Amino acid sequence: MLVKKFITNTLLICLLLLLSQIAWAESVNSINGTGDKTRRVIAPYAQV
Repeated sequence: MLVKKFITNTLLICLLLLLSQIAWAESVNSINGTGDKTRRVIAPYAQV
C-alpha cells in the first residue's frame, strides 16, 4: 500500500514538472519572438 502511494506521488510530481516546463516555454515563446537572448536559447530545451 505504501509503495502504491509512493508511485502515485512520483508520477504526480513528474507530471507537474512537465506541465510547468511546457507552460514556461509557451510563455517565453509568446512574447512576439522577442525577449532576452538567454530565454530564447533555453526555450527549445524546455519544450523537450
